[in-house]
Amino acid sequence: MIDIDESDIARWAAKANADQLHLLVGAEYSDANDIWLIEVADENGLELFNVETGRRMRRAFSFFASGAFAFSFSNEASGKVVKDLIHDSLSEFDRRILNARNVVSSHGFLVSDFDGDADVMKVATAIGQFEHEGKVPTGENWGDIHEILLRGERQSLMRCGAKLVAVWIDGVESRLDGCFDVFRRVLLAVLYRHTNQLAKALEVSDVVKMPQVKLLGGQGSIAVLCTTRAAALMDLAERSSDGGCALIQKARRAADRAYAISGGDESKEVMMVYSRLKALEKRCAP
Repeated sequence: MIDIDESDIARWAAKANADQLHLLVGAEYSDANDIWLIEVADENGLELFNVETGRRMRRAFSFFASGAFAFSFSNEASGKVVKDLIHDSLSEFDRRILNARNVVSSHGFLVSDFDGDADVMKVATAIGQFEHEGKVPTGENWGDIHEILLRGERQSLMRCGAKLVAVWIDGVESRLDGCFDVFRRVLLAVLYRHTNQLAKALEVSDVVKMPQVKLLGGQGSIAVLCTTRAAALMDLAERSSDGGCALIQKARRAADRAYAISGGDESKEVMMVYSRLKALEKRCAP
């Protein structure tokens, strides 16, 4: 059985000649609801037959927005030819996109989780640079990764992103002579918290207890990591069967440190943490 994604078929069909398109006859097209047998394939699209219902339809290639084409054993040879023709028809840019999709997929990401191929290529490039050169995204590139992984708060995207960022941080910190990359740990802690991996969020943020000389990334990053830690502790406190008073006390210390480090800056994030903290502290009042 040879499966080919519809988007690849549609892109190829726009340039294919009549003899090439005829190779699709006998293949199956399946979507979320039905399986169709292809009876006619020409420059105007496909004519399909539904074996179960007896229904026929003709549609342009653009109609097939999702699904897959399958070539069974009886017409596997045609499927191999179509696959080769599709590969040969790719432009250099198409090849780069396809390669990027394969890279992110090999790391557990769902391509559909990304907001377009531009994001896929940015993540794939970052993966490749780390694997081949040991480089971790910096500056604007890190900002892009940060935005991509958190945009829309997609659980599967953030979980795979957390695994990736954790590997990057290990690689960076192995060269820091006992210091910690707080700047990048902020993103990892946020990813862990938003995917309900609270124990890991606390483990990542525990470095805020270390002397500041060991913490690399600036005061702002330390303050944000403290704020994220406080939020994770409050998440746990809310689920605690005993009221979570000990966790709330720890959250207060983390929030106070964030406030002190930021020089008393009453940012929106800090104020939101304090507002939530005060509501929880009422549960523990004598």
